[in-house]
Amino acid sequence: MRELLRVVAEVIAELIIYTILLVAIVSMTAWMVSLLTGALHRSGLTDAPALSFWQSYWIVLLIYALSLTWHAGGMINK
Repeated sequence: MRELLRVVAEVIAELIIYTILLVAIVSMTAWMVSLLTGALHRSGLTDAPALSFWQSYWIVLLIYALSLTWHAGGMINK
């Protein structure tokens, strides 16, 4: 029973660490996308919208989720 409790605690700790790292990676990428679209918009490319951080965050998160499902679908077909 103690061994099972230790394994469950380890899995929970790893999930927390993974979630923190995922949020950090997505946030940094979204920040860069936001800065890039803002710079493109200010440089005269008015067709390129200047995205806010949260707009960029959700776009990056969507791309990440789609890439995970695409990767998982490729693994199933093999």
